[in-house]
Amino acid sequence: MIIKVKKDNNITIIQPAGRLDVAGAEDFENTTEKLLEEGSDKFLIDCSGLEFLSSSGLRILLILHNKLENISGKMAICCVNKNINDVFNLSLFNKVVHIAVTKEEAEFFLIK
Repeated sequence: MIIKVKKDNNITIIQPAGRLDVAGAEDFENTTEKLLEEGSDKFLIDCSGLEFLSSSGLRILLILHNKLENISGKMAICCVNKNINDVFNLSLFNKVVHIAVTKEEAEFFLIK
């Protein structure tokens, strides 16, 4: 798994690529933990390069969401493929975290 991070207008954009599964979850968690320690509190997870999401990946996204909620932060996920969107819908994750179709929609949610 490759994880790209950039900051834009007080939003931390994380772009995981490949598979967010048990092997990639630890790297993703370490990356987000470091960003939280640095003071990031608005996360946009751009899934345009994500091919697969396992229950381990879903778990780590939920943990991040809960940590952000505890510090009055926000999180949005965008650009998911059909298979990942199905995982979000079946797990009802889309009821917990804002899932946007586009990056612009996710950014708008985070800045409002």
